[in-house]
Order: sequence, then C-alpha cells, then structure tokens
Amino acid sequence: MPSSCSAANETVKASKYYSIREDGLSQEWRKKIWLTPPYSLIQKFTAKLLTSEIEQATILVNNAAKTRWFRDLAEHASAMVFHTGRLAFEKTGSEKSKPMQGQVFIYIGNEPEVFLEDFRQ
Repeated sequence: MPSSCSAANETVKASKYYSIREDGLSQEWRKKIWLTPPYSLIQKFTAKLLTSEIEQATILVNNAAKTRWFRDLAEHASAMVFHTGRLAFEKTGSEKSKPMQGQVFIYIGNEPEVFLEDFRQ
C-alpha cells in the first residue's frame, strides 16, 4: 500500500505499506497494489500508479468522473464497481468520516472476473 498507516493495515493486512514518513510517492511500486490515495495528492498518486510496473491494482477513490485523474484511471481500468452510498473511513481515534461523494473501486490488471466475483459475494 503506497499510502497507509499501521492502524489501517490492521484491516488491509498488506505485506508492505508506506506511511507518510516513508513517502509512498518516492518508493518503487510493483506487483499488487491497493491504493486509497490522500485526496489532496490524488493526481500525483494516480499518475505514479499509471507509470509504475505493476501486475494488478485496486484503487478506491471518489466517483469524480469530471476530473482528469479519474478519466486517466478509467481508461486503464479492467473493471469498476461503483459503491452505492458513501463509505465511512476510520480516522485516528474513534472518529469516522464520510466523503461527500460516492466511491468507486477501480481494478487494473488481467483478472477482472476475479475482482468482480469478490464484489458479488
């Protein structure tokens, strides 16, 4: 995970993640990526993803079809799942926040049927 923290990784269980200290944008991204970019840096994170040599990526972002970064992701997508409603994101402590827009899971890779099956279940 190029942009995470130890608390989030308790849920995601990534074998490797980069916190703000390690600066995920300056790291090499390979193999399988789960990306929920910080929205203030979303253009930089999506540009890096699309220029990295990865096998697969799942990206969770706002449904922001009017933006260039979203269109860039959509052009490379093998599958997309638009979440109905808004997801609640945990913050440090017990707070939760909900984005103002709906979200979409975007998959880039060669196994879209596996990605979609996971959402069907």
